[in-house]
Amino acid sequence: MLQVGVFYGGPSDEHDVSRASAKALVRNLPGDRYALHAIGVTKTGRFMLLPREALEYARTESTTDVAIDDLLPIAGTPVELLPNRADGALSVVRAGDPGTVLARVDVAFPVLHGAFGEDGVIQGLFEAYGVRYVGCGVGASAVGMDKVAMKRAFLAEGIPVTPHIVLTAERWAATRDVLPLLNGLEWPLFVKPAAGGSSIGVTRVCDAGELKSAVNEAFTLDHTVIVEQGVDDAREIDCGVLISPDGDLWASLPAEIDVDNGLLDFRQKYQAVDSRLTVPADLPDKVADRIRTLALEAFTAIGAFGLARVDFLWNEQADELYVCEINTMPGFTTRSSFARAWNASGVPLPKLLTWLIDQALVRPARNGVRAAMEAAAVQAVEAK
Repeated sequence: MLQVGVFYGGPSDEHDVSRASAKALVRNLPGDRYALHAIGVTKTGRFMLLPREALEYARTESTTDVAIDDLLPIAGTPVELLPNRADGALSVVRAGDPGTVLARVDVAFPVLHGAFGEDGVIQGLFEAYGVRYVGCGVGASAVGMDKVAMKRAFLAEGIPVTPHIVLTAERWAATRDVLPLLNGLEWPLFVKPAAGGSSIGVTRVCDAGELKSAVNEAFTLDHTVIVEQGVDDAREIDCGVLISPDGDLWASLPAEIDVDNGLLDFRQKYQAVDSRLTVPADLPDKVADRIRTLALEAFTAIGAFGLARVDFLWNEQADELYVCEINTMPGFTTRSSFARAWNASGVPLPKLLTWLIDQALVRPARNGVRAAMEAAAVQAVEAK
């Protein structure tokens, strides 16, 4: 039976979102096909192997009405990760005792959001160890996480994005009058940390005073801040992207989120009881087709692999469509649009997760690293 390691938690501000996603994963990964190991990452970056009984309880525990309250615990035995060069597996060993192997991981499923998990860091660890893993690689994860690099990649491919400016901490510290920085941007504006997710640190502003306060807040979360022009009467549309079992790129039916006060914030995403997500979105066919086409183009633009969710803003009156961002490891909580959009598209969550793991098994090794490791291990065994 294939051994799957679910990695979750992490030091980012999206720690609890990751734990909620992990809870959905362990509930929906087929137990007759995979042996699961839940490897939590604490906020200080320490790995913890969840006890088997706690994992089994989580798989059968009833869900809560509030997604962010339905979390997979991070507890158990402190562990370290060691590569098995012979077959590309990962050995999960007791911390400080590498001779005590507690679990084996054939495929890693890093359902980590934000820093450490969605920015290429843990992907780099898996690449260095020659371990197969679900989702985008190092480069695509890093570009997808950094909104500045992401928008530059989209613009290079002719993908429409909202007008925006980029502020560095140095540039902001030298600023006395904020208005000249806007370079013609029109109110309202949205201020965001360049590398962040789950709407954490995002603020809608309508004047210079609000802008200054919002930028200062965003700089507490990142050293680079992006200021985007708002889209009048925007409808927020999400579209999922998957690589099919045949290797083709598929786009889901678009989903629409009903947003309060012009901003989809953390509370609406994860803390509210009611979910105002419409799948499929009520859109003209030509707009839905354009969204799905642009989703595939955005996926390709950053070199993504496996899965992503692409977020859009559409001004219905002006028929203006913009790609807002791409998420290389979208949420899998009970409220998340990615899984619900694919379910409406005929791919229920257990099948979706199986596809992602199957893709991880056949993805090419980066620069032939895994193949070289396996060949070296075979030679070492033969030499004995």
